[in-house]
Amino acid sequence: MAEQSGSSHKPLEEYRDYLHPLARLQIDPRLRSKLDPSDIVQQTLLIAHERRDQFRGGTDADKAAWLRRKRTVEPVPGQRPGGAWLAAQRTARINAGAA
Repeated sequence: MAEQSGSSHKPLEEYRDYLHPLARLQIDPRLRSKLDPSDIVQQTLLIAHERRDQFRGGTDADKAAWLRRKRTVEPVPGQRPGGAWLAAQRTARINAGAA
C-alpha cells in the first residue's frame, strides 16, 4: 500500500530539536539555572509516547502542533502551575474546542 504524501511518519524523537527552543522559552527566567530545557523536552516526548493513541492528525505538521500542545498543557517540572501555564492551558482548551 502506498503511503500518503505528507503523512506523519517521523518518530517522536525527530521533534526534539523543534521542541527544545519552545521549552527554553517556557522556563521562568528565575529557574533557568536549575532547569534544563532538555529535561522538559524529554518529559514532553514521554507524555506524547504514553498518549500516542490520542494523536488524530495525519501529517508531520499535525504531529508538531500536537506535541506543542502537549508541552503547553503540562506544567514545567519545578515550576508551580499558575500564571502563564494556566493561561496556556485555557488557550489549549479553547483551541481544542474550536477544532
